[in-house]
Amino acid sequence: LGIQELVFGVAAGGLAALEAVVKGVAQAGAVENTFLPQTGENWVFFILSFIGAAGAFGMIQWSFLRQCRASIMGAAYTVSYVAVPLLVVPFLLGTTAVSVGCLLGIAILAGGVFLVATTGAAPQPTAAAAS
Repeated sequence: LGIQELVFGVAAGGLAALEAVVKGVAQAGAVENTFLPQTGENWVFFILSFIGAAGAFGMIQWSFLRQCRASIMGAAYTVSYVAVPLLVVPFLLGTTAVSVGCLLGIAILAGGVFLVATTGAAPQPTAAAAS
């Protein structure tokens, strides 16, 4: 169950983060950002961003259906949501690699997920299961 919680959290957070990045690309105009896309290609990215958001929402709901703990999933989701744009955008822009500070911050967040996952209290039996 713990591996499932981490996988669902990382995947859903990654989809949500990519949704924001893709939507930003779709709304980029020639001179300034626009509310709605201005070209056909940008409309494709715009629609894909909503599909990514729906995928993230669906993964979260599916994980709760599988009895995943929100504390582990939420922590993994947050790390993925923060890390994916920091790792992807520099390569999309063709700039230098990810800075040491960004990598250190991601490592600290990942360490927090590790602490939450390993030191969390075991699920307590419900009253129905105890009787």
